[in-house]
Amino acid sequence: MQAAQQCLLDESTKTNFAKHFSRLAKAWETVSPDAMLAIYQTDYTWLAQVYQSVRPVSTGGSLIWTLLGAKTIEIIHRNIDTIDIGTPLEDLVVDGDVIDMVLEQAKDNPNKILEVEKMLRLRLGEHHGDPNYKAFAEKLDELRRHMEENLITSIDFLRGLLTLAKEVLEEEKTQINLLTRGNKLKLLLRSCLNQLELRIHLSL
Repeated sequence: MQAAQQCLLDESTKTNFAKHFSRLAKAWETVSPDAMLAIYQTDYTWLAQVYQSVRPVSTGGSLIWTLLGAKTIEIIHRNIDTIDIGTPLEDLVVDGDVIDMVLEQAKDNPNKILEVEKMLRLRLGEHHGDPNYKAFAEKLDELRRHMEENLITSIDFLRGLLTLAKEVLEEEKTQINLLTRGNKLKLLLRSCLNQLELRIHLSL
């Protein structure tokens, strides 16, 4: 994966790759789940993971960096490398000991960094188009650019990913709380309206 990303540092090369993969992905989504795709599954999974690892997650940019189809996203999720400690994104950023463990593992195994980045990109992809997550997406793209331009070390890049992941999860929690509160207000409003209607009915 790192070697593939190094081949796509040039913007014109990256854009050309995106253009061709976008056409491939549309064809795949159309033909899937035809059995004839089985012999291409491994190659397509690899290309999809490369595409996902370099695709800007911010809402701006060229239209060729489109959202992947549901079947392609499922393939990436199903084949994503797992962190050895076996924890989801939530557990990676809420436990200080786990963060230290991941940082330590990354010194000897750079793939750890790619795994965390992929997990975060997939997570942000689920909120594509949501303005509440635009700043997070832009920050992730900026971190990736700084890494590619050697402005930060790989460990600093990982620290930035973990910090950003924590901010994203906190925003998700806030949104869930707002949604829950909104639902409670709707139920309260409905109850008040029902009582008012009953009183009006009784007065009649």
